[in-house]
Amino acid sequence: MPWAQRSIYLKIRDRESYEFALASAAAALDVDGDHIRDARVAVGGVGTKPWNLPKVRDALIGKPLNQQTFETAAKLATEGAKPLRHNAFKVELVQRTIVRALMNLESLA
Repeated sequence: MPWAQRSIYLKIRDRESYEFALASAAAALDVDGDHIRDARVAVGGVGTKPWNLPKVRDALIGKPLNQQTFETAAKLATEGAKPLRHNAFKVELVQRTIVRALMNLESLA
């Protein structure tokens, strides 16, 4: 898809020397002016395999290209999450990772 040229992969690690991600986000946006026409968002590092996030995608489509839109959509990524005692920090981390990735894409608009 031509719009996938506006895409990003963001990997958040505990230390630069570590190979594995605590959280990661892959995102691609199709933008029309200052609104999102289509989107793809997936996260990694929070489960046994990467997760596609159709609810996040749906929350982005048709919305303005701004941080508030990204934060609202990112909250849906962890809806229903049942973290364990030692990984509860990942709920907020994955939301922030998604927002950061989308904000980096916004700067390309």
